[in-house]
Amino acid sequence: MGISIGCKVHAAVTAESLPLSIAVGPGDEHDSKRFIEVLGRIRVKRKIGRPINRPKELYAGSAYDSKKIREYLRCRGIKANIPLNPRNRHKQKRGRPL
Repeated sequence: MGISIGCKVHAAVTAESLPLSIAVGPGDEHDSKRFIEVLGRIRVKRKIGRPINRPKELYAGSAYDSKKIREYLRCRGIKANIPLNPRNRHKQKRGRPL
């Protein structure tokens, strides 16, 4: 573990940019490491009944394109709108197959 300089603020917001949940992490940590924590903290109060804690659909950047995140969203029934990150995809190796 190295020296952490600074911090990152991770937030889940509505389409109108209203904050739903916020988490603070070390500056040298990748954004996707706090994804599940931020999503788990969402609580939208309603007049009657339990608070809403699961969005219907989620938009995120390609930094959040990982198998773990996509499986988590699928298990919770949340539609994921995350662009594919070409660095995470396996490329076919060139040359003669083994």
